Amino acid sequence: QLKSLIPVVIHARQFKALKEDGSLHVDLPTVVVEVGFPSVLTAFPSISFGLNIKMEDPSLKVILPQGGNSEIKTVPEASPSSPLMKWLRPDFKVHLVVSRGRVDIQMGDEGSSPLDKKTQISFKGINLIFQQDSIFNNHRPMILNLDTMVSYLSPLSSLELPISIDTRNVTTTSNSVEAKTINLNIGGLLATAAGTTQFQPLQHNWIVLFEVPEIEKIKIPPQFLPPGNWFGEISGKIHFAQKDSSPPYIATQGFIRGLRGDTEMHGASLQMRGGVAADARWNVIYSNSLNIKELSAIIDLSGAQLRYLDWFQKKDTDRLRIEIEAKTEGKAFRISKGNLEFTRMLARVNGLIETQNGKNSFLSVAIPKLNLEGFESFFPFLGNHPLRGQLELKAEIRGDFTQPEKLRVKVAPFKLEGINTALKYFNAKQRIEVQGPLAMNSDIELVAEGAQLKSAKASLSVDLGRMSFSYGDMVRKRSGDPLSLRLQANQMNDRIVLHRLNFIHPAGSLWGTGDFQRPQKPKFNFKIDIEKLNLGKLSQFIPLLSKYDLSGGSVKGEVKSSGVYDFALGYTQSPFSVVAQLSTNFPQFTLDDSPSSGEKAKKEKKEAFQKLPRLPEWPVVVGSQLSLNAQVGRLNLGNESFKNSSAQLKYVKGNLTGGLSVEQLFGGSLKIDNINIGLREIHPFLKLRAQVTQLDLTRMGDWLFPTKPGRIKGQVSLKSRLGVPWPETEAWYRSISSQGQVSVQNFFLSSLDIDEKINQALGKLLKGQEKKEINSKGVSASLKSQFSSQEGQIRLAHFLFSTPEKNQITAQGSLDFNLVGELIGELSLANTSLSGSIYAANADAQGRLVIPLEIKGDLTHPNINIAKASIEKMLAKTIEYEKNKALKEVENKAQQEIKKSIESGKKKIEEGINKKIKDLFQRK
Repeated sequence: QLKSLIPVVIHARQFKALKEDGSLHVDLPTVVVEVGFPSVLTAFPSISFGLNIKMEDPSLKVILPQGGNSEIKTVPEASPSSPLMKWLRPDFKVHLVVSRGRVDIQMGDEGSSPLDKKTQISFKGINLIFQQDSIFNNHRPMILNLDTMVSYLSPLSSLELPISIDTRNVTTTSNSVEAKTINLNIGGLLATAAGTTQFQPLQHNWIVLFEVPEIEKIKIPPQFLPPGNWFGEISGKIHFAQKDSSPPYIATQGFIRGLRGDTEMHGASLQMRGGVAADARWNVIYSNSLNIKELSAIIDLSGAQLRYLDWFQKKDTDRLRIEIEAKTEGKAFRISKGNLEFTRMLARVNGLIETQNGKNSFLSVAIPKLNLEGFESFFPFLGNHPLRGQLELKAEIRGDFTQPEKLRVKVAPFKLEGINTALKYFNAKQRIEVQGPLAMNSDIELVAEGAQLKSAKASLSVDLGRMSFSYGDMVRKRSGDPLSLRLQANQMNDRIVLHRLNFIHPAGSLWGTGDFQRPQKPKFNFKIDIEKLNLGKLSQFIPLLSKYDLSGGSVKGEVKSSGVYDFALGYTQSPFSVVAQLSTNFPQFTLDDSPSSGEKAKKEKKEAFQKLPRLPEWPVVVGSQLSLNAQVGRLNLGNESFKNSSAQLKYVKGNLTGGLSVEQLFGGSLKIDNINIGLREIHPFLKLRAQVTQLDLTRMGDWLFPTKPGRIKGQVSLKSRLGVPWPETEAWYRSISSQGQVSVQNFFLSSLDIDEKINQALGKLLKGQEKKEINSKGVSASLKSQFSSQEGQIRLAHFLFSTPEKNQITAQGSLDFNLVGELIGELSLANTSLSGSIYAANADAQGRLVIPLEIKGDLTHPNINIAKASIEKMLAKTIEYEKNKALKEVENKAQQEIKKSIESGKKKIEEGINKKIKDLFQRK
């Protein structure tokens, strides 16, 4: 209650807040906030505010990025108070009550399943009471009472712990917090905390003591341990201190003595039941660096049954004991004892690990020769099949662990001798099934000092021929299908030479040779020969390939790889390259891929095509080369078959060149050569030359438009040079450039009602005159044109469309890629009722009437018009014709009169001469 204050009360219901990225959810079903403001006249200069908050069923959910890292910022020091603030005495009274609250902290994405997350922590059933009458000038301790259930879930384990905090002995001032006693109960582990925190300058000094002298006497079973009956003693101390900005000091000491329990635990992956024992001591300090003064632990699980999924199991009579003794020596960490005892096996780990640069470390791992007979009972996936063979391991690492490339590594030996067993594993959810015998031998010895290889010898053989396994539709092997690996290698000078690598599989075999240096950063040179790979058998081994009908197909060739692999850089930046020469032959290859595959499939293919990735600038991409020679006897694409296809392609350092051809494509043939594209360029641009010969448009049209058969007919031939941009945008095709020529014989397009369009145009021209309409009755025509395209426009030059009746359209103009545009040309009509001067003035040498035309719109069903300018042009030609005709007639008449006059004169002259001659002879 805020008796001396002026209250303002706020009631809120169903208050919700959500961060846009989904990483924060706040839900407050019921909130009552009472704010008390001071009466300035009665309280001045003491200004005291009051705040009462009551929340029921509040919920907070926080989703952290994978890994759970988040930046924690320190609170800046407060600036000096102003004189007024020094004079005034502000204070706050707080009373906070939370009922049935919940806080969830989740690592990973919102949509992932619980097993996909690294960690989930939940605080459920939070009941909190916090009361403080005066924050800055406190004379009475605050009241703090918290009860909650903490739930922890990870892919390997789960845990629930009740936690309670109770104190009535904490005082606060404007510059400090002091706790004389804070009582903690963590799942039955009782602890007491005390200490102080000062804000200016910032200082902490806190101690937490916990002690359970007799666990069995705790009234509530200890929930910080797995469920069961427990005996033993736990005691320890944690000290946390820090001054101003100096590094924190954290020290913990304690022991676990005689801890024994009969437990039962059922996790998502791990189940345990039976006797567990543990003893441990520790003394650890952290201040700038970790200092382990003492660490010793013995964990004995010999009396417990264990099972981890289908990979490991043991009975409560099988010995399993872990013992470790370690401590810090100066800046180094020494493991004096690290033993794992499991039935007859004893694995030992010991050494000294230095954390400073330039200091030498040593680590040894050893498993003496072990007969594995009987170990099949520990591994359920072996299906209780007898396990035969021996295991032996001895390895040492010496040197500066901060410089791995300079370490001395010795593995001598690592042996698996005469391993014979059988596997039996089934996972219905992931559709994995493995069953059948396994035989394996390996013997590896390796000594290297830094980058220098001192000695090496390795042999490995694995035979899975009698095993069957499957993984969904990805892989399926039958018992009896060959599957084995053989490897032999040894040292030669400073290299490890791979004398033989033989991988035999159901489809054939691979053979490899090569060498490498420097195991820490290998420099290598390998060659793999691919013998004739039977793709039909490969599709049986990999069922996903069966839909392509690869029966009879084969691949052969060789692959070489050389360079350096840097583990720090990974395959994307390591400087190595691959050179491959492959030859493939397919009697037939089937793709269920045709335009009739549905709109959804079309859309998906279109989107995938537009998202084609460019090659990354990785050294292996920049420096590699590939030559491919492919032959396909019959390519089945939907309901069409293309015969005798071939491709010769070459990839060199990011540039692809070559060509391809199809001898029988829709009744014709296709040849593409001069292919050239720089796949590493920012904007790749494909250049090529294409030639199509006698391609049947009917078959192609029915394949492209199966719902509209017979829409187009003809035989097309084409020659062109093309430039095609990378499909980066929706309208990428508008940037295609081309230049070439096309011809179509017996061309017919159902939407091209050319007769009707021409007759309409003639009707406008010969209005009121008798005219003979064109009626080709759908007779096919021939089409020829030269073309070029640039910047989204197709330019047609010398476009020629002619029918068997010798009717003809010649034109030129431009279209866009939707075949919409404008052509200007002439119509030549072989048969027309038109006669007289108009016909005579506008006929060509073959006697066809020539009419200027304009063709506009969609070329598949265009608008054909005779423009006014064209009519004027025809009229002018007719007038010129009549004029020339009249002149010709006058000229002919004049010529006839002249000729007649000349003939008369000639006659008179002849008669006069004859008379004179006669008279002359009479005188004699």
